[in-house]
Amino acid sequence: MLGGVNGDGLIALSDNELALRFSDLAGAVFDVDQMLGDALFGFLSETLERWSPDLGRAAIVHLWRDDDRDALLDAIEDMRRRAAARALRDGLAV
Repeated sequence: MLGGVNGDGLIALSDNELALRFSDLAGAVFDVDQMLGDALFGFLSETLERWSPDLGRAAIVHLWRDDDRDALLDAIEDMRRRAAARALRDGLAV
């Protein structure tokens, strides 16, 4: 699922598929190096949530799909908290 993607293959992916594949890649990195994987997840999540909250939510659901329902709900609540913090930051920047 992670290998064999070239430029044309990436272009052919839908936005949702691209986000989910990137999430899978971050998971694979995490399995090898937790600190690097955490950083990659952080940058990925923040980028998706800023530019496309729907894709950010889809990535969260994808990443937490094998965990219990409470863990998924906590992850979604964390996304909402980050969105509120961004809104506050943007409001204070005016």
